[in-house]
Amino acid sequence: MALVTSLMAVVCLIGLAFAASVLNATPRDKQADPPSESEITADKVRAALDKQRSALLSGDESAYLSVLDQSIDAADKAAVSRQFRSLRAMKVADWRDQVMTSTDLPDSDLWDVDVISSACFVVKPCPDGQATSNTKWRITEGVARLADWDAGRHPHPWQASELVARVGDRVIAATTKEHESKLANVLKEAEEAAKVADRFSRNKPPAHYIVYYAGKTEWNTWFKTKPPDWSAGVAVDVSDDRYEVVLNAEEMDDLMPLYLRHELTHASSMPGEVSSGDKYWYLMEGIAELGAMDGAPARQHPGLRSVPDALKASGAKGFQLEAPGSNADEGVVDGSYAVAFLAARCLAERFGEKKFVEFFHAVVHENKAEEKASDEVFGTEWAALSRDCLDYVRSTAG
Repeated sequence: MALVTSLMAVVCLIGLAFAASVLNATPRDKQADPPSESEITADKVRAALDKQRSALLSGDESAYLSVLDQSIDAADKAAVSRQFRSLRAMKVADWRDQVMTSTDLPDSDLWDVDVISSACFVVKPCPDGQATSNTKWRITEGVARLADWDAGRHPHPWQASELVARVGDRVIAATTKEHESKLANVLKEAEEAAKVADRFSRNKPPAHYIVYYAGKTEWNTWFKTKPPDWSAGVAVDVSDDRYEVVLNAEEMDDLMPLYLRHELTHASSMPGEVSSGDKYWYLMEGIAELGAMDGAPARQHPGLRSVPDALKASGAKGFQLEAPGSNADEGVVDGSYAVAFLAARCLAERFGEKKFVEFFHAVVHENKAEEKASDEVFGTEWAALSRDCLDYVRSTAG
């Protein structure tokens, strides 16, 4: 049981969204100063990226690579080509680039340009999925040519690896060729999990959930989120409005359907601005565990017997636990998730799942205090309700 429950722990990671200043593209009037060399260069880079976009969406790899400078090294050329093939495998439907401030490199004819890109898969439009790349360009005969390419600090899987993919009605599942044989089953289970996760969205659930199946190397390199040692999967915010899921292949077993329901519930429930993530960890993981258990009896939660350990280790007075540390004892981890689940289950059983979902979004996304949200949504004083639910947590755990 200890081994199984340690594998059940999963996590929602927040904080990849990249913010920067985009170059001012406002048209100039006749009295304005002439554009700077940096702005002229940025316009030329945009033109090259527009050419790549057209080639990507039409499936023309030769045209996609035609913007490369002759000096680009073989590894970078291979990476750009690999990105093209991975995006095509995932059925890219749209592509947007933002060119950030360009800087000329001292003692060089190269320009250093950061680019933020976002891909839509299968359908468009879609919420942003911000992926950064660090690029260097050479202006040759008035045309920008890519001389150096590197993924940003949090590389998306399609930036870091050559992917194969399968597309279902609600899910896009992708992995490396090494794990291609697992993809059909991952997609099948994810399609079932999506039906559960849809119930917990704030407005409309994602048109497609994106699920990456990561081998050992990929688990440590995709997104570079440094997930806790005990996690079997993560939901990564690629923007405030979009989450993508990564499964740790080494931890996948008969519980994969449960992991998928948990993580896809994150991907459904978390989009939107989150102002107090640490404070409401119990709610964010509680709703995901509610999805994971999908109506199974509360006493079947595998972390149940560790609830006393988690409550004892926590400094909280009730069930409002904080996230366990990366190296936390497995009993505390298992128990913490069980506490979060039971707290959510208490509210959902008492007022109905739809009311609980409304309460969740009021607190997590609308930044309403639990007291105010409880009064508005449940029509009940939070102090008394939270005491009742703490009693429920303790009694259910025995």
